[in-house]
Amino acid sequence: MKLLWLMENVDAVKDAIKKGYAIFGTIDTWLIWNMTGSVNGGLHVTDVTNASRTILMNLKTLSCDEYTLKTLGIPAEILPRFASEIEDLAAMVETTGGVYFVPAFNGLFAPWLREDARGVCIGITRFTNKSHIARAVLESMCFQVKDVLDSLNNEKGEFFLRVDGAATANNLLMHIQADLMGTPVVRPVDIETTALGTAYVLYFFLKMLEETDVPTKEDNIVYKEILKNLCEA
Repeated sequence: MKLLWLMENVDAVKDAIKKGYAIFGTIDTWLIWNMTGSVNGGLHVTDVTNASRTILMNLKTLSCDEYTLKTLGIPAEILPRFASEIEDLAAMVETTGGVYFVPAFNGLFAPWLREDARGVCIGITRFTNKSHIARAVLESMCFQVKDVLDSLNNEKGEFFLRVDGAATANNLLMHIQADLMGTPVVRPVDIETTALGTAYVLYFFLKMLEETDVPTKEDNIVYKEILKNLCEA
């Protein structure tokens, strides 16, 4: 881990932590901190989707894992506060209010493959509030998934969509996706299936687990088309 290496090998980092003016975070943490005042009271926050990448978050409690921090010797006070509020914000409005968001921060990938594309947020008026923008961001993610699935098979017939990953913890996002696709969205109870699969491989390699020990079925949560006011572009 980069943080652990810095703590063990860079004297300036060690000293800053000891004196209480060192903080750590991901790219979103750095951007928010700078945009909200930096050294003059900037917010030191992140959300669970980015925090999960640090390997310091407990996936069940969605907070910093005390055992991991204690084992690695990382002070909890240098880590950002989790402020995941986009679902609550987006749920405050029924539509985007005419706001559209295109998350082309690194171009547009499949099926468009446009590296020259740029992120856009349009349709903002004096009546627009942060809830409209939050909902537009969520809808943009769902439209991206729809674009990919539509390009795979325009005549796919009836189907359901299985999802996983940190973003799927957002219940509103799952409902919007189901509405937009017109099909059920199935989310496993354990959403970190990549990590789970990696753990299974490791246990198999160490001969601590047999293939027959792995459950062949798991509990799922199904989201169906229930929202009525999805604003489609």
